[in-house]
Amino acid sequence: MSIASIRILPPAPTPARKGASKCGVCNRATARRKPFCKDHILRLPYPASVRRDLDSAQADQHRVNTGGVLAADILTVVRHQGPCTVGRLRRLLHLPHTVAAKYVRALVLEGTLRTRRVRGEHSTMVSMA
Repeated sequence: MSIASIRILPPAPTPARKGASKCGVCNRATARRKPFCKDHILRLPYPASVRRDLDSAQADQHRVNTGGVLAADILTVVRHQGPCTVGRLRRLLHLPHTVAAKYVRALVLEGTLRTRRVRGEHSTMVSMA
């Protein structure tokens, strides 16, 4: 058999998928049978809940809400990391120092956290009450 006698066949055409999904808002085709396209993905339950949490956290930065997402994050860090400074809390949570300090003060007044000054340094240690 010579190389000239071998015929290369093109790949077989793939059949169209049955039940290809379309976006519930704009009716465009979606990938992997998703109910929404990339422009309307925030209408799915999980992305919508993440968006609400992020919006809540941003709102919490402007007013101190000891029952909010940001306060819960601060308590989680102190609970898992143990006593730490306000500066470390700020770095771990990517917060401005003033926001971290306001929340620590509010949580101390609420009785959830306690603080103590570190001798010889200009920092405050934060721990669970």
